[in-house]
Amino acid sequence: MHRPQFEVARIVNRFGQQFVEQYRPNSFIVRTLDVLQKCRTAALGGHIDYCDYCGEQRISYNSCGNRHCPKCQGAKQALWVEDRMNDAWGKNWNVHCEPPFGNAQQIVKYLGQYSHRVAISNHRIKNISDSGVTFFYKDYKDNSKVKPATLSGVEFLRRFCMHILPKRFVKIRYYGILSSKQKDRVKSLLVKKPEIKVKETRQERIVRLTGFDSRLCPVCKTGFMHTIELLPKIRAPTNVLYPTKILSC
Repeated sequence: MHRPQFEVARIVNRFGQQFVEQYRPNSFIVRTLDVLQKCRTAALGGHIDYCDYCGEQRISYNSCGNRHCPKCQGAKQALWVEDRMNDAWGKNWNVHCEPPFGNAQQIVKYLGQYSHRVAISNHRIKNISDSGVTFFYKDYKDNSKVKPATLSGVEFLRRFCMHILPKRFVKIRYYGILSSKQKDRVKSLLVKKPEIKVKETRQERIVRLTGFDSRLCPVCKTGFMHTIELLPKIRAPTNVLYPTKILSC
């Protein structure tokens, strides 16, 4: 999988301190930005992998898993869409509703694009300089043409933080036939019995749904990487970007 040259994490690393000093965001936003810049770095720990075919060794660092992180949402979205398709579709309900624009799978995929969307994907970032950030956007006033726009690094982070959800905010809630209380009852109403599926690990599901296998050796493309050593995360990393004295609750 191609890794974008420019990432939100680099923007936070370069302009984060200026943004915090100028706008004084609350501590939750500061911690969110901090974890985004540490995603897949030594600060979160990782592991050393060894290829069983060519002998290549590499270090892989752990992901942050934060819901605002552009690097952590792709797999979650694919898994969520499949889980929703397995939850409640194929049932026979006597209800009136307008014809949908597509089938159930298309609708769920459409919802998944929004439920797991972050403020901006790394692929849209064109350049990061000492003065600002250039990214692509759709100009809906001009037939949805894709155009570049440039903002100062501080302004980019200000707008990015407007999309950070409040602490403990629940983005997705399930009601009716999708609620946890109704799941067992709904299973008995299935038009046909669900097929017995072979148990898959989370990694196997991600490979099937996305076509990307992180275990495949990036060098020989033939062997598979096996973990030979775990790297612990830094227990108390120094927060040089966000001095404690300027944080607010």
